[in-house]
Amino acid sequence: MCHLQDLQAVSSDIAKLSQQGRGSQFWKKKVSAMSFAEYFEWWIDTYKNGRISAITLKKYFAHAKWLKTVAPDMMLHDLDSNRPALQWLLDQYGKNHRHKTVLDFKVHVMESLKSAQDDDLVKAVPKSRLVVPSVESTWSIEHQNEVRNAPKVMTEAEYRMFKSRTDFELGNMLKEKPIYGSNRDTGTCQQFILADIVFLTHTGARFAESLGFKKSDIHDDDGYVDINKTWNYRVPEGGYMPTKNESSVRHAVVDESLIGLMDNFSNWKDKNFGAYPDLPLLVQTDDAKPYNATYNRYLKGLLHEYGVKENQLSIHKLRHTYISYLLTQGISAEMIARQVGHTDTKMIMQVYGHLMAEKEQSDKLKMQSLMS
Repeated sequence: MCHLQDLQAVSSDIAKLSQQGRGSQFWKKKVSAMSFAEYFEWWIDTYKNGRISAITLKKYFAHAKWLKTVAPDMMLHDLDSNRPALQWLLDQYGKNHRHKTVLDFKVHVMESLKSAQDDDLVKAVPKSRLVVPSVESTWSIEHQNEVRNAPKVMTEAEYRMFKSRTDFELGNMLKEKPIYGSNRDTGTCQQFILADIVFLTHTGARFAESLGFKKSDIHDDDGYVDINKTWNYRVPEGGYMPTKNESSVRHAVVDESLIGLMDNFSNWKDKNFGAYPDLPLLVQTDDAKPYNATYNRYLKGLLHEYGVKENQLSIHKLRHTYISYLLTQGISAEMIARQVGHTDTKMIMQVYGHLMAEKEQSDKLKMQSLMS
């Protein structure tokens, strides 16, 4: 099995051959001899590396690692016009993964095979009648219905209550010294976790975006904050990274209460951890790491304490709750897309279309009432 550096050497050889006008037959011979796992990793390094975000690239390489573990001997040509072989791969992946994750895996695999077809490495790519299995298929009907019907966002009343209570609780906690409690094992004190949750609740930002937020990103006179970078919380040393895409760079409209809380938090942080203006506001300046799982556990504790049904609610779902709330308040999909950093309204229409349909029906009834 080749290592990535070996595959990169193959890419270098291919580039040299192409410059010599000898590329086609020579590089195809090299690549065609690869296992599918090797080809998939080579394909990522050749066509994806440097063209997609680091987080997305990591997902591709995670799939490559899985292929090397589960199907190390499957050759690229084994998948040429071979629907049963491709279905076998999906079946194996679906044994331990949720439906959406299996769909992502399928998209990546099919994308690589389509590229192989374009490069004349395979003749045809199986497309139709592929079943997407998942671990959900092993659940009982009752459990499937329970998960399907579980709340994925807070209701309007729950969101208002949650925002009010977390704002109030953070204000009180900033009068205290750093509180660790049950989170001491991770080194992240509760004030940092709650401050981040408050920021996410008020802005609908992504988790990595909130961690990349700096004090200098606050524009209190104009009522917005800059969201223009992320923090790589997945590696021990951290570090700033670009946003998910260009559309994610934005001025996020915020209210005075959030600006006041962030100002107070900044003063509290300077007092207890020292002033480091070049580092993110919501990341501790010691060796503590902002683990996503730690924040999710803390959030679930808050939801339980506040009487909110927390099943399936997570740090990321605060973003979904925020978008849902704005839609129910009559904010346009275009404005929401700009506020949360979507390229266009397509994603909002797909995920929250039912809310928009309900709003449209409500508007029709209002119009009928006005004209009667």
